[in-house]
Amino acid sequence: MKTGSFMVAALAMASGLAQAQTELYRQNPINATGGYSSQDARNPGGLGWFSEVADDIVNLGGGEVDRVTFWGGYTSTEAGKGNTEGFTVRFYTDAAGLPGTRIFEQDVFVFTETVYYSAVFVPPDPWVGYETTVDLSPGFTIPSNDKYWMSVVAILPRGGTSVEPQWGWIQSPFVTNLPSPQRFFNPAWNLATGADMSFVLIDLPSSSCEPDLTTGAVAGQPGY
Repeated sequence: MKTGSFMVAALAMASGLAQAQTELYRQNPINATGGYSSQDARNPGGLGWFSEVADDIVNLGGGEVDRVTFWGGYTSTEAGKGNTEGFTVRFYTDAAGLPGTRIFEQDVFVFTETVYYSAVFVPPDPWVGYETTVDLSPGFTIPSNDKYWMSVVAILPRGGTSVEPQWGWIQSPFVTNLPSPQRFFNPAWNLATGADMSFVLIDLPSSSCEPDLTTGAVAGQPGY
């Protein structure tokens, strides 16, 4: 079992009228203001897709991924944070310890981005790390209890006339199972980060009338 880990089941509320969301998998972040580049610059004259990081997931045990929370940051202060347009979430099969066939891809242009960590390196402007949440519609239905890889890519201008900072996915404090590979201006996953990324996978209730509560215990990493 990967120490990042998975939650077995959702808990029905005592009234029986609603079901809570299920946290399928969690890898908490370190306190940081930036991470590993994973970015698609779609602006005219920009770099286009140029970097991507993926992390492996094991023992999901079925369900559907409807919400993804992850942590990242920009190569700039909070005042100069990137004007991110959205994020692409992808799932891949496993191919001998690397991402294989892409089986899910979705661009999400509605997201929440809130500060979770702040550090002042050169006063007075703070550099910050952000917690970001996106909802998938439709969600990713997990085919079987197997190994998969997931990537999060920021849709953010870079190159051409853009003056936007770069976005990076913040790592987790532990490497569990295999470290995250990265590809940079190359379709091959040929760069080793030596780290795991930070993210949470959530299966939402089927009805929007149900409360947004997380239930059960998550084994593995402590909160940061």
